[in-house]
Amino acid sequence: MAKIEELFSNLDAGVKALEKAKALLKQYRQSVLKAAVTGELTKKWREKNKAKLEPASKLLDRILKERRKKWEEAQLADFKRKGITPKDDKWKEKYQEPASPDTSSLPELPEGWVWINLEILATDEDNSLKAGPFGSSLKKSMYSKAGYKIYGQEQVIRNDHRYGDYYVDRKLYEELESCAIKPGDMLISLVGTIGRVLILPKDCEPGIINPRLVKVSLDNKLVLSKYVQIYLQAPQVKHLFKIASHGGTMEILNLGIIRKIPVALPPLHEQHVLIEEYEELLSRIKHIEQSVFKVEPIIKSLRQSILKKAFEGKLVPQNPDDEPASELLKRIQAEREKGRDLKRNRESHSAKPRKQAKMGVR
Repeated sequence: MAKIEELFSNLDAGVKALEKAKALLKQYRQSVLKAAVTGELTKKWREKNKAKLEPASKLLDRILKERRKKWEEAQLADFKRKGITPKDDKWKEKYQEPASPDTSSLPELPEGWVWINLEILATDEDNSLKAGPFGSSLKKSMYSKAGYKIYGQEQVIRNDHRYGDYYVDRKLYEELESCAIKPGDMLISLVGTIGRVLILPKDCEPGIINPRLVKVSLDNKLVLSKYVQIYLQAPQVKHLFKIASHGGTMEILNLGIIRKIPVALPPLHEQHVLIEEYEELLSRIKHIEQSVFKVEPIIKSLRQSILKKAFEGKLVPQNPDDEPASELLKRIQAEREKGRDLKRNRESHSAKPRKQAKMGVR
């Protein structure tokens, strides 16, 4: 018995060590995320290459100028098509420059980084930042067995664009085309498990998002989708989501909140390096996690194995002079039988006087 207790105590210590390892891995994963979006992960690389890096602010200025120029050319083309000749340049004042985030309460960024928001990071195309349709526009009664896929939180949370079998027909798809997705779009969950992100691959099915998602078509000349996905999973950003979300028993985001979430944007070249470094560290974490998960069932099976060997007498070395277990069992069985015989005899003797007494009364 002492040996069993000793072995079980060792197993319990092993289980505690595994639980501690899992907790440490979770903390390390969060630390890696935080280091990625604060610039710590690429600090040494940045110091070596800062002379060759184009600051994110410079790239942003160039892209914003290109967008304005594109808008002005479109306006002039529209004037020409309508036969209108502008008298002056006042029409240019109608252009709405995207609003930058308020940085007064935001931390200082590494050299070359800039604060920006998703509204600016999205392309200048129509519906590049779009929430799903209102509930009444997309009811389950409108679903079909085939056609255009409906993307919802189940795909985002599972990180699996193939999951699910909800569809709409062509007619409804065309009515809700402003909510249509395309490869490369980023889907963000709005309800419950908020802020989770799925990037749609090239082979995704054509379809639309449901009311619980926002889709973002990012300007890849300015930002990499994978970087934004990493950024939105960072603990400090999740905290921002939690503060901004509203709802009674469930956290809820909306398009307005998503638009204004501040994003720390590194230079484009640094984004590539950052993603590579992050994925390398994440791969190592997953490898260790897999090793930990493999050990858990082994510990459970060891517990059963210890009990089995104990009953078989194989847990500790046996003394050949000891009474065999089979003989011990026979002796115990014989003593039990002897005890039962004595009990029956006592009951038999105690029953006879009572019977005679009854006969005497008659």
